[in-house]
Amino acid sequence: MANEQEKNIVSIPDGTTRIGTKAFSGRTDIESVIIPDSVTEIGEDAFKECTGLKNVVIPNSVTTINGGAFSGCTALSNVVLGDSVKEIKYFAFYKCTNLKNIVFPVSLEKIGGSAFMGCSSLTNIVIPSSVDSIGDDVFSDCTNIRSLKVKEGNKNYDSRDNCNGIIEKFRSILIAGCSTTVIPHGILETRSFSGCKDLTNIVIPDTVKMIGGFNNCTGLKEIVIPNSVKEIQNCAFRGCTGLNSVVIPESVKKIGWNAFSECTGLTHLTIPSTVRIDGCAFNGCTALKTVEIKGEMKPFPERMTWENEY
Repeated sequence: MANEQEKNIVSIPDGTTRIGTKAFSGRTDIESVIIPDSVTEIGEDAFKECTGLKNVVIPNSVTTINGGAFSGCTALSNVVLGDSVKEIKYFAFYKCTNLKNIVFPVSLEKIGGSAFMGCSSLTNIVIPSSVDSIGDDVFSDCTNIRSLKVKEGNKNYDSRDNCNGIIEKFRSILIAGCSTTVIPHGILETRSFSGCKDLTNIVIPDTVKMIGGFNNCTGLKEIVIPNSVKEIQNCAFRGCTGLNSVVIPESVKKIGWNAFSECTGLTHLTIPSTVRIDGCAFNGCTALKTVEIKGEMKPFPERMTWENEY
């Protein structure tokens, strides 16, 4: 029995400064790893798809967790981050579906794109005031997040008006928890609600210029698009199967590629005649019965060009 337990534990030798790229990738037998204080960096895909790995303690010596380091570690339920971690790179904990809690140290400065994407068991996130960069889709498809906050004093992000989300102050982009229903006034763009299946309705203020990031919000039943919106971005509502009616105001000049594709519950659509509709915008809307066009439609040219800017 002792020998079997030893096989399931990886102990990194003392003096090691970096765990190499793909060092243990695909080792499904590993349940635990012991990382010495000499390690400062965990390489790309170092423990990728180690599906038996359950617990990881990152020592205080580590400053960087590279891209994909623990991606696909589906049994990983607990991660302790050391007090010196400055950067968690892209896809570092991608689809760690059993990860229930993560506490970010005050040393953390950067969280890379999709770093925690698909971590569907995460429920509470607190971003420390030290973080100055958060990538795209960091918490996308984290369908059980109920609390998402930024600590006071952060220079680039906040959680104003108790919005249960992360607002990037200078670009005014919202990253939201799945229980969010109201977006604070002043926001210019929405994104990163992707996969929030419990989201049933959302209030969008009349400051928003671009709408995106509601794809696969299957519980979303209605959406009121304010007259301030100029663009509905690519895949904005793709797979929102609960939507049954959409009215697009005349302010909208562009509906992006696949914007409403696979909205199988959509039965009624109202669009202005001046809007540019990119390819496959309503592909797979199999229940669509009526389309109302406001204004006079111009005749289609013989050859359609979707790429021109409006």
